Amino acid sequence: MKFNKTFFALLAIAAITAITLNAEAAKKDKIKTSRSAVTRTSTSQTKLGSALSGTVIRPLLGYSFSNPKELNNMTQQNFFNNDTSTNVGGAMVFGVAAEYPVYENSLYAGIRLERFSTSGNSRTIGGSKITGQSNVSATPMMLTAAYKTPITDKMHLIPNMGLGLAFGYSANLEISGSEFTQFPNGTLSYGATPMTALFGVGADYEIASNMAVRFDAGYRLLKSDQLKATKNYGTTVKEGDLAKDEKNNNIALDMSAFTTTLSLAIEL
Repeated sequence: MKFNKTFFALLAIAAITAITLNAEAAKKDKIKTSRSAVTRTSTSQTKLGSALSGTVIRPLLGYSFSNPKELNNMTQQNFFNNDTSTNVGGAMVFGVAAEYPVYENSLYAGIRLERFSTSGNSRTIGGSKITGQSNVSATPMMLTAAYKTPITDKMHLIPNMGLGLAFGYSANLEISGSEFTQFPNGTLSYGATPMTALFGVGADYEIASNMAVRFDAGYRLLKSDQLKATKNYGTTVKEGDLAKDEKNNNIALDMSAFTTTLSLAIEL
């Protein structure tokens, strides 16, 4: 009996010791795993930071000297009794560009996203109590390429170009004060998604080790020869109808223009 008690006591001690050793081993494995995870995370962050090194982010502010003559002529003649104050003209441009060095910090490839909107003055239509206001807007998105050539230690000359699509490219006539069902209050809207291109030259000046002020001037190609109604309007315009003039010719929307932009270039 005494032997049995001693045996079971030793067995219990051995079991407790084994459990304790297993717990210690599990704790060490957990710490090791945690350290490995931290190391992997740190390595991944380092690799990501290294991959993004040299990328330039540029918030943009600019102006487009546009004048869509065909659209303005149509709205003047058909709605506003040749009142030129209703014309759509130049537009402020807002956007952002991201550029990545692909060759010796000289050749850059990137993407550029912009938004502009411009309106003519609100005026009465045909001498009636109805008022109208025409406007044009778009969100061009382009793939870009630029070559950076040093002029001085702090200045660079940067010829550049871009090619893409103009999303939400639309011409609208906003109507208010109407009592006619065929010409109701609302927006007569036509749109398209045309190709767009930009050719220009810029210059920057470094104000810090990773920051520069940049000015660009160039010419943007942006035109659609065919506009479609984006929604029904009254009883005369159905979604998908083409914009036509009095001779039944398509009305083009041409916002091609000289453009200027000022940006702050931040290098990651």
